Amino acid sequence: MAGSELKNKTIRGLFWGGFNSGMKQVVSALIGIVLLSKLAPGDYGLVGMLAIFTGIAGTLQEGGFTSALANRKEFSHDDFNAVFWFNNIISILMYVVLWFCAPLIADFYGQPELVRISRVLFLAFVFNGLSLAFNAYLFRFLMVREKAAIEIIASIVAGLAAIFLAIKGYGYWALVVNTVLMSFVASLLRIIIVPWKPTFKMNFRPVWEMFGFSFKLVIASFVTQLQNNIFSVVLGRAYTEREVGFYSQGNKWTVMGQTMISGTINSVAQPTMARVTDNAERSLKVFRKFMRLTACLVCPAMIGLAFIAPQLIQVINPEFMPSVPVMQLCSLGCIALSLSNMYSQMNIAHGRSDLNLLVTIIGAALQIAMAFVVYRYGINVIALTIAICNFVILAAWQLISGRHVGYTLPMLLKDLLPYAGLSVLVVTAAFFATRFIHNAALLLCAKLVVVAVLYVLALKILDSAIYREARVFIKRHWRR
Repeated sequence: MAGSELKNKTIRGLFWGGFNSGMKQVVSALIGIVLLSKLAPGDYGLVGMLAIFTGIAGTLQEGGFTSALANRKEFSHDDFNAVFWFNNIISILMYVVLWFCAPLIADFYGQPELVRISRVLFLAFVFNGLSLAFNAYLFRFLMVREKAAIEIIASIVAGLAAIFLAIKGYGYWALVVNTVLMSFVASLLRIIIVPWKPTFKMNFRPVWEMFGFSFKLVIASFVTQLQNNIFSVVLGRAYTEREVGFYSQGNKWTVMGQTMISGTINSVAQPTMARVTDNAERSLKVFRKFMRLTACLVCPAMIGLAFIAPQLIQVINPEFMPSVPVMQLCSLGCIALSLSNMYSQMNIAHGRSDLNLLVTIIGAALQIAMAFVVYRYGINVIALTIAICNFVILAAWQLISGRHVGYTLPMLLKDLLPYAGLSVLVVTAAFFATRFIHNAALLLCAKLVVVAVLYVLALKILDSAIYREARVFIKRHWRR
């Protein structure tokens, strides 16, 4: 693919990926605000206790085949067909196993309600299994616009249903239905929209061919899910469902913001980098562009979220104010998490799933060990520990994976620190500009506007290359 053509497809993909992630997170935020005002901390705590099971099962279900299909230089109908049938078989088997494990899960946490909750919530795996091959097709062919439409519609439909149930007083069932219905609607739309369709010819040979690559991704994702959710397990055993709810809610908003950034870039990062792996100089150049773009977006978003956290929770539901420190600390840790994600995407593009597995195991060992050391000191200490671990893990990614493409520590600092420093300056200026406002809602709006305007103005004044390219792209498509 020619350089200009790849660049244009990447920019278009980033635009639609950003639109998709942005709209999804806006919808999720609006729905989350309504649900947060209607539900109790214990409702979030109960559903949050199942996070490790849904995360691990989802990882095993996907099997790393989306990335494996995107990396294949040549592909055929049989490749997608094999993945379709394999994923469906795995999905059904997982649901059956989890159905029978539901009483054990409930006994582990001492929460009898989890039997019914888990058996309904885990239906999402069955629906997801139906469309994983279709989702891989969208990813492989950079059909970001179609993917955006599907996910936004699914979020809106599921969110409206959840709001209705919350208003009617169904409590945690609103959260359960939101997850399951979103999976069902998204799967149905993927099946309808994607031009590829499965056949009953079951040839699993392509699955075995991809297995060596995808298996390492599965193990790495499995360990990541364990790492990300180990604190939820520990909290569920050592704290009340209200405290788990505070932690879950504080972490949820930061994950929402970080997912928006990663979703924007992940929609094109791996497929784009996979197309330039045969040119070392160009590969490094493309990787650095993605790292700068990540830093440009994630630094103001996460530092800004930490800045507005008190007013955000105060306006939505003051009952959740204990989640504010968790949100602030997790926000800072998400900066490192987003940058680590780019190393992972680069490794996958270069076929080095072994490096992903190595760094993931190191990071998980660190975080799991820390979980059992600090869990007794409260949710704020846990959030601080996670943030510190994320930066230590980022250093491990740089040490082990960065040299694979010639990306050095000075390069990382040069790509990260300008945006981090600029974000801190902008937030500091916004603090002094808004400190005389005492109404929580007005202060929240003022902080958002001031931070956004100052950051964009700063990028313009400093003549940021990312700002210039974004402006040219928007102007070109606005004229069309």
